[in-house]
Amino acid sequence: MIAKGPALGISIFRILWTPVQISFALYIIIWTWDEWSLPALPYHPLLTPFTFIPPSLIIVLSFLYLLFAILVGIGWHTRFSQNMLAILSIPLFFHSASTYHNHYAFALFITFFLTLSPTERFFSLDACNIRRALSPSAFRAWQNEEFLLTGQFLILLQTSFLYFFSALNKTNPDWFWRWSATPEFADLSHSAIFGPLISLLLQHHLLWIPMIGIIMTMFAFTIGLFLACRHPWIAFVGILFHLLLELSLPVILFTPMMMSIWILAMFPAEHSFTKSIEKSLMS
Repeated sequence: MIAKGPALGISIFRILWTPVQISFALYIIIWTWDEWSLPALPYHPLLTPFTFIPPSLIIVLSFLYLLFAILVGIGWHTRFSQNMLAILSIPLFFHSASTYHNHYAFALFITFFLTLSPTERFFSLDACNIRRALSPSAFRAWQNEEFLLTGQFLILLQTSFLYFFSALNKTNPDWFWRWSATPEFADLSHSAIFGPLISLLLQHHLLWIPMIGIIMTMFAFTIGLFLACRHPWIAFVGILFHLLLELSLPVILFTPMMMSIWILAMFPAEHSFTKSIEKSLMS
């Protein structure tokens, strides 16, 4: 069942998510510029028409995406800008498989889900403009009005799927051997922090212990995301988990993406600690 609540959490998330959208636009601009003379790589025969978009138009669309991402961040014409981001993301993402990154695909889903929420209610220029048009009591009533948290629920559900299938994939015995042949594992093995520990665990055939811990943690997070509003310590564990992963396996923007989702998961607050924060921000 989808809960109802105020838009405070999703409004905070809108601000935290803006750097992800800005980075996506910059990434497409830089990558398209670097590969200007190379043919686009289709994802699938059905998506081949997107490969015919000329690089010059992709760069123009990317700058438009960047503009609307900034407008969403400052909260000016927020709902329109969010919908434009969702529309523009389709040709940008499907233009070429050479620009594919798993976490950017995930980010695009979140961009679509954000269009379902009134993220302009707090910390936006739209809210400032509405404040001038309404009486103080009417503005507070508008700002604190509860609504179905459909967009937020879908964001948490998508993230839950991400944790579940990522953990499930790691239960395959072949996964570790494939991963151990990657440059990322080589860098990790030679790092000053984790290198000696990995060597020690490999020497005693105990590397499976932290792997089991990561798998079990990810499985637990599939449910924990929906309990963080009642038990905020789960969100802090999730944030700490991704900070530790960032130290060992840095992936561009993935850590701030997941941290912002864990912050979103704490709202609407159902715990005295987060309720006090929510009340102070909404007053």
